[in-house]
Amino acid sequence: MKKLMIGCGSVFGLFLLVGACVTAIGGDGSGTNTTPVAQTGDPVDSTGNISEKKAAAKIGDVVNAGDLSYRVVSVESKKVIKDPMGGEYKPGAGQYLVVEVEVKNNGKEKITMDAALTKLKDQDGAEYEADPTADTWVNGTGGDALGFFLKPINPHATKTGKIVFDVPEKPVESFTFIGQGGFLSGETAAIKLSK
Repeated sequence: MKKLMIGCGSVFGLFLLVGACVTAIGGDGSGTNTTPVAQTGDPVDSTGNISEKKAAAKIGDVVNAGDLSYRVVSVESKKVIKDPMGGEYKPGAGQYLVVEVEVKNNGKEKITMDAALTKLKDQDGAEYEADPTADTWVNGTGGDALGFFLKPINPHATKTGKIVFDVPEKPVESFTFIGQGGFLSGETAAIKLSK
């Protein structure tokens, strides 16, 4: 019994020693700063806010986040979205903002794009998720009818689609589009919805 206890203690000690070695080799966790930068050189923090010292990216500008780049092509405000059968969808918050977005994969591997990687943020800091039901009605028919729903984008390929957000009735310019660099990326791109 005494040998078993010494053996268990030795194994536990060995695990502690290996853990300490891995921690020492791994460094102190102060790796390089990976603050995303808009293509125009604007630093973007983890919440998608652009430094107040520089001008924010706007509609038509290309902004990078990880291996993805985003460009807002157009924005349209709608009170109602109709499905192909004539059914009407009305926004709960006041208006739908239909944001047409171009997304390019700048990486070396396929990336799965989804509207869940995007959101709108208003001037008060409130965040609005995409409305996946309304997305299907604004993206037409055929292969693109689902917009960005789990859409694979190959390296160096570009995909354009519309993303619908249910937001309060405020001027379009009071919103900022936020796009994430991928499902596992902490990098974001921010584009002010103004021209």
